[in-house]
Amino acid sequence: MKKIVKISVIILALLQFLLCFSACGDNQKSPEDSETGGDSGVFELTREALAQYTIVTPRQTSENMDVAANDVQSSIKKLIGVELEIKDDFLMEGSDLFCESEYEILIGYTNREECYGFYSDVKNNDSGYALVGKKILILGYSASAVNSSAIEFKLDILNNAPDSGAIMSAESNKIISGKYDFDTVLLNGVSVNKYKIVYPAFVTSGENDIAVYLQNYITEKTGYVLKCENDETAVSEYEIQIGETSRVTDGMRAERDGAGYSKEHTYIGKTDKGIWLYGNGKSGMYVAFERLLSAMSEGDKNITLEIPSSVCESIKGLDLSVMSYNVYYDLSDTKRNPDDVIATVKQKSPDVFGLNESGMDWIDKFNDDTDISTVYGCAEGQASERANDASYNPIFYKKDKFELVEIGTKWLSATPDKISKLPDAAHYKIFTYAILKDKTSGVKFMYVNVHLDGSNDGDTHAKLDQVRKNQAEVLKSFAQNYTYLPIVIGGDFNEKPTSSVIRGMSGGTRFKYCMDVADEKIDIGATKKVNSKFELLAPENCGVLDYMFVTADSVTVRKYEQFDNIIDGKYPSDHLPVYAEVTVKY
Repeated sequence: MKKIVKISVIILALLQFLLCFSACGDNQKSPEDSETGGDSGVFELTREALAQYTIVTPRQTSENMDVAANDVQSSIKKLIGVELEIKDDFLMEGSDLFCESEYEILIGYTNREECYGFYSDVKNNDSGYALVGKKILILGYSASAVNSSAIEFKLDILNNAPDSGAIMSAESNKIISGKYDFDTVLLNGVSVNKYKIVYPAFVTSGENDIAVYLQNYITEKTGYVLKCENDETAVSEYEIQIGETSRVTDGMRAERDGAGYSKEHTYIGKTDKGIWLYGNGKSGMYVAFERLLSAMSEGDKNITLEIPSSVCESIKGLDLSVMSYNVYYDLSDTKRNPDDVIATVKQKSPDVFGLNESGMDWIDKFNDDTDISTVYGCAEGQASERANDASYNPIFYKKDKFELVEIGTKWLSATPDKISKLPDAAHYKIFTYAILKDKTSGVKFMYVNVHLDGSNDGDTHAKLDQVRKNQAEVLKSFAQNYTYLPIVIGGDFNEKPTSSVIRGMSGGTRFKYCMDVADEKIDIGATKKVNSKFELLAPENCGVLDYMFVTADSVTVRKYEQFDNIIDGKYPSDHLPVYAEVTVKY
């Protein structure tokens, strides 16, 4: 009996060895050896070869590739009667299970060398397929692009496969190009897709954030997805370095200092085969990044950017004043004087201000005031819903100072591009944004005017706290699309400073609450002191509901004020305005 057991163990070990040898060995018999002779040096995919393949998806991905993998699997089974294994691209040295097969169908951007080489010319929204060596690449960075590629592969290759002979070769490769702002960008004579973005492994000034901002911008404008890695990774031929990386040499520092660099400057330098961006702290790094972007955004569809050996420039600042004011929708209420709302705005004379709870009647009232209409343009945006008394979140801006570049309204819901609300929301809620360009300096920034959901008096809607948290996530998600713009957000958040909503706005994001970072603060502890009947609240019921946030990497706050604007013993609205004086660095 013992001999039988021992023999069984030996047989099992031998089988495991043979399986591993078949999957990972270098000397296995190739399917093409039997069908194409194996001597031509050019691999052609046949039905027999296809039966040996494994389908591989990315392990490290934010989007699900399963739909494409399953579609390819079922289409191949229909073609050859074999159901291929699906696994992710995880590899472990010496492992029999987590090893790389010679024959793989790579779904999306996996960690295989074939992808690293081929994808340098594949853009973010491109789709298609390719035979690279013996690997089949179903192209795409996103799930949507990969799914489109899987459909193309099925229609072009699998559905048209001949009964014998080759069904695919490298000559069959197909890439469908998406649309992008720039066709080509050359940095010092080299296409931008040949570069890698590098930041210090030991981040001290948000260099990793700047690197990601740059990566996102290049992807958005050109479609190319550059590698973005810390300086512990292998050196690439062409690199854009952010900050004090381990690649920085004494010669590079001497070149920078010789150009007159100080902490009040930003620096862009040319290296042997790359570019170096440097600045003092995160804001200095951001300005260096902005200078590079402004140079890249000049010109037509084809950009040629030559970086001199050293470009050292002073950091400048665009000073702005901004205000957010919930004016209370019913301007006919006799318990207050609505003209005092306009008087409050005139008193501060902000460069930009936003109104909450503003119907079209409020917008008309402001526009009918000669002093306001002479000075300010109005980006009114869209109404929150199709109703006569629907609310707007208008943004007013000094039209002699700023050019309106872009305006939009989004709904605080799972479908922000159309009139909608979250399932437990009490009201349709929106934010309106305006991208403004300073006419003198050319600096662009965004002002966002938002109003999160709130309950009516006496309403005990239990889920509104979670609703507001979800609405804030929609707002932050939108802002991520504009990582290269300075942003100011103002509005009524209907939450206290200690809430998860307000903490979440500042935690782990570019945004900081102005009161937390302002040089000068006028904190009266409340922006809500009266109710909707304009009766003073008891001190214990007063609180802060209105806020302003800025992208602290690009905007500094000189002053922040909760403005106690009582006029002739009356408050013009049931909320107090908040006001900030800020500087956009450029």
